[in-house]
Formats: sequence, C-alpha cells, structure tokens
Amino acid sequence: EGCIALAEAFGNLRQLQDLAVDLASNSIQKQGCIVLADKLSNLNLLMFLRLRLNQNTMEQDGCIALAETIGSLQRLELLSFDIFQNLVEDEGCEAIAERILGNLPQMRSLTVDLAHNMVGDKGCLAIAKRFAGLQQLESLTLALFLNR
Repeated sequence: EGCIALAEAFGNLRQLQDLAVDLASNSIQKQGCIVLADKLSNLNLLMFLRLRLNQNTMEQDGCIALAETIGSLQRLELLSFDIFQNLVEDEGCEAIAERILGNLPQMRSLTVDLAHNMVGDKGCLAIAKRFAGLQQLESLTLALFLNR
C-alpha cells in the first residue's frame, strides 16, 4: 500500500526531470511494481531516474512492467536500475534489453544491478547484444554476480 501511495503521489508531478526512489527491502511484489510503472509513465520529462528496488519480490511481471515504462521515457539520459535479489529470470533481462536498451539510444549513463537473481545465459546475451546501439553511453555499470 505504501509503494502504491508513493507512486500515485509522484506520478502527478509531471514536470519532474530528476527522480530518485529508494524502496529497497520493503516486500514490494509485482503488483506494486506494476502500479509504480504505470505512474512513472506520466513523467515524460524525466532525464535522470534512479530506482532502487533491491531485495523485494517483483518477479518477471514487475520487471517487465518497469522495463516497458522506462523504455518509453524518451528523454532519459541517466538510469540507475537496482533490482538485485528480486526473483528476476531471463525473461526480465530480455525485457530490459529490448525495452530499455533497445529504445533509449541517447542514454549517457547506465547502471543495472541484476545480481543475486536467476539470470542465465539467455538473459545475459540479450543485454550484451543491445550495447552496440548505445552510442552515446559514457558510463556503464552492470552487475550480474550470483546468478545461474
């Protein structure tokens, strides 16, 4: 309920260009992430987004919903997407690759923390294939330790 209330509150701040949200270790499940994604989609002016959602239980559906929304934020130049220990599998990585990395070629700084999930070769390959399209990228941090 708290995650949903916060998402609804900042989802109405349509002039935001910089947003940092730390909801780590809060038992946020996929439904909370889906609502968060829905409200983030209202923030079309965002250029800088830092989402810290580690140690929750978003699973595939939550990760996919967030990836779809983040990938639609066409002005985004800096993204820090911290989702370690969230039961994310290859399908979640593929969504990040296709919907975020594939849709935001203007990205200058990217941090994706997928450590301690259930990511295998298929997810890693999907992400690796998309790096070539990020020609503006100046800074990259990718964490994939403690996966399959």
